[in-house]
Amino acid sequence: MPVKGLAWEVLEVVLQVIDGTPKWVFFLLGYLLWQASKRLRPNARSLYRIMITPGLFIFWGLVGLSERPGGLAELLACWTAGALVGGLLGVATPMEIRVDSQRRLVWMPGSIIPLLRVVLIFGAHYALNVAAALWPAGRQHLLSMDTAVSGASAGYFLAWAKLLFARYRSAPSVDLSPGLSVSSAP
Repeated sequence: MPVKGLAWEVLEVVLQVIDGTPKWVFFLLGYLLWQASKRLRPNARSLYRIMITPGLFIFWGLVGLSERPGGLAELLACWTAGALVGGLLGVATPMEIRVDSQRRLVWMPGSIIPLLRVVLIFGAHYALNVAAALWPAGRQHLLSMDTAVSGASAGYFLAWAKLLFARYRSAPSVDLSPGLSVSSAP
C-alpha cells in the first residue's frame, strides 16, 4: 500500500474518532489543562479552588466504576487494584505548601506534575475508550483496564487530598498577602 494511501486512511480514522467523541470531552480536557497550567507557576489559591480538579477526577473515577458492564467482583477487583496503586502514588507525590489560615489560602510552588497527571490520566481514559470502540474483540479487556485507570485516578486524588488537608491543618500560618515574598516565609 502506498504511504500516501496509508496516511489518508489513518487521517480518516483520526477524524472519525474526533467526530465520535462527545463534545463535553474536549471542554473537560480544555478546562483540566487550563487548571493544570496555572500550577506551572507558584501561586496562592483557596483550598476550594485547589480541590476542583481532584474532585473532578475522583468523581470520574467513581463514575467509571458504575458505568462498566461485567461482574461486580471483577469490576471491584480492577478498580481496587488501581485505587491502591494510585493511592501509593498520591502519597508519594512531593507536596510543599504554605498556608494563610486567616485568608484560607494555600500557596504551592510551580510544578509540572499537575499537568503531567492530567495528560496521563485523561490520555489513558481516552485512549482505552477509543481502542475499545475500534476493537470490539478486545473491548472487555480494554474496559477492565479503563476501570483500573478510574480506580488509580480516584485513589491518587483521594490520597493526595488527604495529604493536602493534613498538611493544611498542621502548617503554621503565614501572610500570603499579594506582593509579599512567600519564599521568606518560615
